[in-house]
Amino acid sequence: MKSKKYIKRVILIFGVLFVLLIVYIVKIAGFDRYETASSTYNPRLSITDETVKRGSILDRNGVVLAESTWNGSSYTRAYPMGRYTAHVTGYTGVGKTGLEAYAGFQLTNIKDEIVQRFKNAISETEIVADSVQLTIDSDLNRKAYELMNGEKGSVVMMDPSTGEVFVMVSSPSFDPSTAAENWESLRDDEDSPLLNRAVSGYYPPGSTFKVITALAAMRNLGGYRDFVVDCTGAADFDEKIIHCYNNTAHGTMNLENALKYSCNTYFAALGKEVGGKALSDTAESLMMNTDIEFTLGKFKSTENLDFFSRESEVVETSIGQGETLVNPLYMAMLASSIANDGVMMKPYIISNKIYYDGNTGGYTLPSRLKTVMSVDEAKELKNMMTAVVESGTGTDAAVWGYTVSGKTGTAENPNGTDHSWFIGFMTDSEGNSPYAIAVVIENPEGSTRGAWVAGELLRYAVNNQ
Repeated sequence: MKSKKYIKRVILIFGVLFVLLIVYIVKIAGFDRYETASSTYNPRLSITDETVKRGSILDRNGVVLAESTWNGSSYTRAYPMGRYTAHVTGYTGVGKTGLEAYAGFQLTNIKDEIVQRFKNAISETEIVADSVQLTIDSDLNRKAYELMNGEKGSVVMMDPSTGEVFVMVSSPSFDPSTAAENWESLRDDEDSPLLNRAVSGYYPPGSTFKVITALAAMRNLGGYRDFVVDCTGAADFDEKIIHCYNNTAHGTMNLENALKYSCNTYFAALGKEVGGKALSDTAESLMMNTDIEFTLGKFKSTENLDFFSRESEVVETSIGQGETLVNPLYMAMLASSIANDGVMMKPYIISNKIYYDGNTGGYTLPSRLKTVMSVDEAKELKNMMTAVVESGTGTDAAVWGYTVSGKTGTAENPNGTDHSWFIGFMTDSEGNSPYAIAVVIENPEGSTRGAWVAGELLRYAVNNQ
């Protein structure tokens, strides 16, 4: 009897293991196949690189960003737009980064492989892999990089209604064509030119976080419109003194005026009133503390409040300081969700494939990531952010003929002067919002530098597109 019992247990164990094996195989084949195929550890990609012409990377208008040319013995990779799109294209030679890595499978996939190899055997025609066309506008990237004027930071601009990324600039940058030969100096450069700050750079959001604090108040304080604070330029909280910028005394502030003039003491008091748990819940409803998938890698903006957070932690977070960290792509998505009636779209950068014969396919369809706020909440935030640009701290971002809604931010930096932020979006006379933008500049000369860069780029976009 005991032996039968043991046999049943063994059969059960093997049955469970068999089911787990099937599940694992389905996961790899069904869900992880693209990630596995695109992995830089996949030897097939290296072998294919030696036998076929790697596909090109093109911008939305067909401008070549990366291409392969035959030098008589092998293919050489070139990047005509150089440093303007370096963090998007990435490079080859010393491993692969950017789209060269993450779109490696697409760039080495051969459509009609049997036909192409037959033609190659007969007439020695090139075997050409698929090219990818991006949502990126190389001209706007060039302009954004020039506006950064050598300062460290990032610019991201996207379509709020679709999630298409038009601009993804990280400064300083590098020339991907010479990355291999300059590898050691690039790797050791203290300014980190190889870092894609748009996706992998994390900063305290400064006063741009006040948009989230305002939303938390709208959701959790019944009389938030009547909540007023007499700002004297500084205020004492538990273990923390909060100062307004330059200790400016703003006087009696309500929510709209406090956002307009970026009053720290008001938002610290508002955050205290809302509470750490409610503030954290609001941030998480906006996709903070959540891994977000993107072609160039996952990213996650974070805050660390909860019900038990100390008052000093709550007031610091309420004004975008403390342990809160965000990246520029997320902040562009946050601005986009307000422009898009509360719907946050999934960001994407690859539009479609272009095959060797000129035909296209594999189009990316816009997809909704999450509805992060109601239409009414988005409308009220938009109205307050419009006042910021029309007559508040963000006037440098104004664009004639359009309504620009935004929020400036000055983020304290323990290692130097403050960072300058701007997030926002523009709306035309018909109510459409073609662009949302996020700009962060590390340690600039002026606190409104981010708003100026955003305004210049938005003006350029509407005048030249």
